[in-house]
Amino acid sequence: DNKSILCLLNFKNPLFATSRIAILFSNVGLPHFDKWRRRYMGGAFVWTLMAFFAVSYTCLAIANDATIIPFAHWASGTTHEGAFPQRGVDFFSVYIGLRGYVLVDCQAKTAIDGTDSVGLSIEQDFDCYNTAYSFSDELHSNWSGQCRPACAASIVTAFSGLYGLSIAMMGCLNRMRPASDAPQQKMMGSVFDTVGSVSLAMSLAAFERGCYYTMDREDVVFETHDGEEREFAEIFWGRGTGYWVYWAFVFTGGVGRAILHWLTPCPGCGVGFWTFELPELHTQHALHARVEELKKAVGGVKQRLTSRATNNRL
Repeated sequence: DNKSILCLLNFKNPLFATSRIAILFSNVGLPHFDKWRRRYMGGAFVWTLMAFFAVSYTCLAIANDATIIPFAHWASGTTHEGAFPQRGVDFFSVYIGLRGYVLVDCQAKTAIDGTDSVGLSIEQDFDCYNTAYSFSDELHSNWSGQCRPACAASIVTAFSGLYGLSIAMMGCLNRMRPASDAPQQKMMGSVFDTVGSVSLAMSLAAFERGCYYTMDREDVVFETHDGEEREFAEIFWGRGTGYWVYWAFVFTGGVGRAILHWLTPCPGCGVGFWTFELPELHTQHALHARVEELKKAVGGVKQRLTSRATNNRL
């Protein structure tokens, strides 16, 4: 009917639910994952929910704010080598957001005493000033390489990630329950999560090439909070929180969900991972009549082909 044709998720859709290709695809997987679908899909849902909140946190980097970007940055740099600065030595830190960056100008309040970082306290040993800048600021953008276009592209990646994770959570919830699972759910989960994981890896690699590897690392000039220009012989760059959140939660979660969708057949099915055969369904199954119809059609085609081959030999 018209409703089943127009609604792609309808259980009677002639293309995505009851076609031979759709039913063959629904039979791909292992019966073990069909039996324990609640556990596997429930775990995938929990991981996806965690990824959703983690990505929401990284999206805060779009706010070009001096207090937010240092906690949700995508790349960072500092003029001191190692995790801690040296006591009595001024230093700069840079935190890259999605629309700009924050310069942290830290001036030493104590003299060099030879103890380096032993017992060091940033609050007690330095006066630090955070200043937010846009990538369009000509004064500082000379050292930032191609970060501006790379971060602009990452804005699309960040917010499309939120949308994709929302769809993925609904897919996991639907596949947890046998009554709501259908060939469309398996096809969407398997294909979209596979393609999404590959495209996300390409986007993150493009950000790393476009921003991280294009930044100046030697003879970098910064402006202090009071307008004085200072030159540093070297700056040490690192990947930021937002970058690692996408690798740790979104990419690994997408790969894990894709594997589970491929391994979990539709209810009552499961013939193997790379085997495409029509399933053997019990008489009460919703697709039983359609599968039997397809088997008869396939059998008729095979019989005609056999007869034709026999006639050709004769």
